[in-house]
Amino acid sequence: MRPLLAITLSLWLGAACNGAPGVSAPSAPDALDAPADPAFARAAAAAPTVFEGEIVTVGAAPAGWSGRYAVYQAITYRVTRVVTDSDHRLAVGAQVTVQHLLVAGSETADTRPGLRPALAHAGAAVIVLARWSGDGWTAVDEHHGLVVADAAHRAALTRP
Repeated sequence: MRPLLAITLSLWLGAACNGAPGVSAPSAPDALDAPADPAFARAAAAAPTVFEGEIVTVGAAPAGWSGRYAVYQAITYRVTRVVTDSDHRLAVGAQVTVQHLLVAGSETADTRPGLRPALAHAGAAVIVLARWSGDGWTAVDEHHGLVVADAAHRAALTRP
């Protein structure tokens, strides 16, 4: 008798809920509403040069991290989109080499000296924040100088 009661109760509750207004979970924020990293948005707004590019080559990783002296790793990019270029030094299709500061524990760092291979590899579509340093390009910092070119990071570029 009990199984019959359980089935009847289950059917009755199901029928009663079908006519009730649905309750939905709050929607997840859209990529345009909340960038992946607000610190990236601030860094991008302050950077003199911002471009999207495809990584052509990644230079050899150095033997150690920055410390007493600054240590860099070079990446050559093919520019696919110029977002900001206050010095007018970039053009779509051009190849540029940017020196990236290597700091242990930074967002772009690997566990051994060098940039994270998952981020910095040939063919990767990325966004680069850089500045012209008189004789070449350097990334703006070790945290935001290089990020994946995804919808959230692109949305952060369009914010005032």
